[in-house]
Amino acid sequence: RYLNSLYYADYVIGGIKDLLTKYKQLEKTIFVIFSDHGEASYQHPYNQLHSIYLYDENVKTIWLIYNPILFKQLHYQGVTSHVDIAPTILDLLSIKHEKMDGKSIFSDHTAKLAPIYTSFYHNNLGVRDGKWKYILNKHYGSEELYDLNLDPLEKINLANKHKDLTKQYKKNVL
Repeated sequence: RYLNSLYYADYVIGGIKDLLTKYKQLEKTIFVIFSDHGEASYQHPYNQLHSIYLYDENVKTIWLIYNPILFKQLHYQGVTSHVDIAPTILDLLSIKHEKMDGKSIFSDHTAKLAPIYTSFYHNNLGVRDGKWKYILNKHYGSEELYDLNLDPLEKINLANKHKDLTKQYKKNVL
């Protein structure tokens, strides 16, 4: 069912693109497509569905911006959040904006932390900072730290190895 829903979404978006092409409106259109959070299937013990944990299979989202004239392909390497979508679209449209929580991916800004949390079962708080992801389970007091460049599946907890970084991220999420 999950794959069928992806195929259906692809089919609908393709149909819209075909209609815009037919009526010569594609070049005047910006597609902005973003996903909801992920869906876990036991990649980590007890982790199913999407509301309990903060691993990438639970929280990672994608977003796509498409226009055949504005850019051919851009793969943004930084950390973003959904709050960055609106400022990015406004920048694309050359609309001035102030005092927004998010940052356009096209603006000059320093790297930022992306907070993540869930309160469904236990209060899990976390932060994504470039290659690092920190997770604090407030119920148990357990901490996890992953280097996502070296360990994209989040299997090797480095919290005890990088105590200063773990302490810094804990302070940040609290």
